Amino acid sequence: MSETQDPKDFPLFATSRSQKKKKQTASAETSSSSTEQTDPVLNKIRALSTRSGNIDGRFDTIENHLDAISTSVSAIHKTLSNLSQRVSSSEMRLMEAENRISTTEDALRAREGVNDPPQSVLVRFVRYADRERILQTALKKRLITYESKQTCFFQDLSVYVMRKRREFDVVKKILVDGKMLRGFAYPAKLRCFHDSELRTFSTPAAVEEFIETLQDK
Repeated sequence: MSETQDPKDFPLFATSRSQKKKKQTASAETSSSSTEQTDPVLNKIRALSTRSGNIDGRFDTIENHLDAISTSVSAIHKTLSNLSQRVSSSEMRLMEAENRISTTEDALRAREGVNDPPQSVLVRFVRYADRERILQTALKKRLITYESKQTCFFQDLSVYVMRKRREFDVVKKILVDGKMLRGFAYPAKLRCFHDSELRTFSTPAAVEEFIETLQDK
């Protein structure tokens, strides 16, 4: 009587078991290879995600800095505006103070004139030439000060002489513009200096004729 064999001992089953083991080994190797290929991609994705997060953080920091700068600029603009208003106010106050000082000085000068009116002194000369020399010197010097007071020299002329001299006002202005006028000789003769020569005119008509000859040249 033969012994009963275990089905696993048959060659067919052995081949089947061997193929099954090979498939499992191949599947394990494929899974391992697939995992090894997937890991670098995941790592790159994670790295990109981390970098993206860092970039977002930097953008947030930059936006915060820009907000701070904008706030500072607004504060500076406000400060400058306040300073400009204060400067304008100070300038207006300074102008008002200068006007008040000028008004006060004018008032003081006016009061000084009331208490110290000009005095007239009549001086008679024996020689006519001496009087003319002093009057001509005073005319050239213009401003004469004696003991801190301004002194002026005028001829003591009658009403008639003054009226005769006023008749020369029109032609006298022309001579003044031409820088030729040299004043009057007593009593009412107009003098001018032209071409190194001192000329004297007794009437305004004579002066007009002389001016016409100059214009014809």
